[in-house]
Amino acid sequence: MVERSLENFDYWLKLHSLPLHFPRLSQIDDPESGPFLRNGGEEIRQITEQVQGAFRSMIVFPPGQGASTMLSELVRRLRASDVRLYQLLVVIDVARFRDADDLPSDLDAFIRRDLFEQLILQGWVRALFGQRQQQLLSLFGVPSEKDLFDLEYDLRARQPSANERLSTIAEGFAGRTAELYRRLYEQLGLSVTLAFDFPWAADDELVLEIFREVKWFDENEKPRGFPPSALRETYFLTRKQANLAKSVWTVNFADWEFKPYGEGEVFSILSHHFRPYSGVRHYPLINALSDAFISRVWAEGSPLAEMMDKLKQEMLRALDLPRGRTPYTLEPKTAPRGGQS
Repeated sequence: MVERSLENFDYWLKLHSLPLHFPRLSQIDDPESGPFLRNGGEEIRQITEQVQGAFRSMIVFPPGQGASTMLSELVRRLRASDVRLYQLLVVIDVARFRDADDLPSDLDAFIRRDLFEQLILQGWVRALFGQRQQQLLSLFGVPSEKDLFDLEYDLRARQPSANERLSTIAEGFAGRTAELYRRLYEQLGLSVTLAFDFPWAADDELVLEIFREVKWFDENEKPRGFPPSALRETYFLTRKQANLAKSVWTVNFADWEFKPYGEGEVFSILSHHFRPYSGVRHYPLINALSDAFISRVWAEGSPLAEMMDKLKQEMLRALDLPRGRTPYTLEPKTAPRGGQS
């Protein structure tokens, strides 16, 4: 039974020229932010304004409902914005620190290296003049702008020696990251934003450990008189994770909550990313797959990945048919009286 369902599923995918990973959104190589935006992009505009205006923001998402995609769009907008021209933004994928032997040291080193890399690859040596350019050279510990041009060229050419040089420069500020933030702001006019991306399934202890470290930095490493505008923090996380964070760090966060996707919105996202093809033209997904499937698998606040896994199971159930009977437009299998099939 399972074997013929899988055979029919494979045939149905080929019939509509759909990829083998359908309907898993998580396996899309480069998910666009467009289909995740509602109300003409009003939500991402509100998120962008909050991150720009607040020193500490929590952007709260239902588990697994596009937080990373929205963060990528936020980064794109901030870097393209003329409003915050002088801003460095470090995206921190919390998952990469899951198995860290020394999380405080590893996190600190990641941030410092990313900042120096941005200073090089964004071409700040060309944008700053006079005293500010001299301060930039001093920050890198080099005598002339040619040294930075050489480093930029080698980084873009992916020369291993360039990565080693950059890491050595960043390591010069080990244990002095607060000083680095301050010098960037006071000497170069550059503010830093740290954007933490928490996986929705992250272990509670990892969430607590990250916030304990951020709290320690705020309370013990920032010097007296540290300019608030030198550093902004924003956290993309779930409501449970936000509550955990607030249990260990009682400071004011500006919260913004993302509304869960409705049934129609989930099918719209699916339809955008998966477009059946006849060999001549594309056609709407609803011509191949009934939207009634979404009514079977949708649950408010449920991760999109879980919905897609359930969708595949419902499709396999509907495709439990004799070979050669695969329908062109797939409909859910009708549940018998007294319960589901």
